[in-house]
Amino acid sequence: MTRSRNTQNGSIFFLIFLAIGLFAAVSYAVFEGSSGANSSLTREQSKLAAQEIIAYGDAIATAVQQMRLNGYVETEISFGNTFYTLNDGTPLNDIGHNSNCTDVGCEIFLQEGGKVISFIPTAIVANTVPTQWKPGHFGATLKKIKGIGTDQKEDVILSVTNLQKDVCVEMNNLLGVMNPLNSPPSLSGASGSRYDGAFPDTSALITEPNIDGKPAFCFERTASPGRYIFFQVLIAR
Repeated sequence: MTRSRNTQNGSIFFLIFLAIGLFAAVSYAVFEGSSGANSSLTREQSKLAAQEIIAYGDAIATAVQQMRLNGYVETEISFGNTFYTLNDGTPLNDIGHNSNCTDVGCEIFLQEGGKVISFIPTAIVANTVPTQWKPGHFGATLKKIKGIGTDQKEDVILSVTNLQKDVCVEMNNLLGVMNPLNSPPSLSGASGSRYDGAFPDTSALITEPNIDGKPAFCFERTASPGRYIFFQVLIAR
C-alpha cells in the first residue's frame, strides 16, 4: 500500500513535544521538593500535573491521527515500546505487539513514525504488585465507551493508572467532565484488553452519566484495588 507523506509532519511534532518539554520543565520547578508517589500537592501543582498528562494524551492522539491521514488503517498502528511496563518489567505493549504494522511509519514511538517520546508523570500513587500496571505508565487498550463511536465496537484507548485523586479532579475540570461532590466519577470496573491490532469487540460497555460521550476523562475504579485512571480515546470505531 502506498502511503502519502506530509512534509509538515516534522514541524508539527516538534511543536507538540516542545510544548511537552516546557510543561516538564515548569513541573520540575513546581514539584521540586514535593513530588513523587503519594506526596501531597497544592492545587496549583495538581492542576499543572493534570495539564501535563492531558498534553501527552493529546500528543499521542495527534500522532495517531497523522498516521491515519498518511494512509495507515486502525489495525496497523503500533504502540510497541519497552519503557511502559507492569511492575515486574513486562512491557504493556511490547515491540512487535501488532504484527499488522510492517514498516517504521506505523510505529508511534519511533522517530520515523509518530515521533512520540516517553513521559512518566510524577503525581502518582505507589503500587508494587508485580502483575499490575506500573503507576504512571501508559498503555494502548481496547474499551467500549458509551457515546464514543458505535457502542458495539471497541475503541483504542490510551490508559494510565494510579494517579492522585486531586490530579484526577483537575484533569476533569480542564476536560469539562463533571466531578460529583468534588470527586471523580466512579466505575466498579472498566473491562477490556490491550490493543494488538485486532478488535474482538467482546468487552463490556463502560457507561456513567458524567463520562458518556467524553473522549478523555479521569475516574475512580472502585473495585479492589481502587485507583484513579485516565482514559484518552485514540481511535473511535
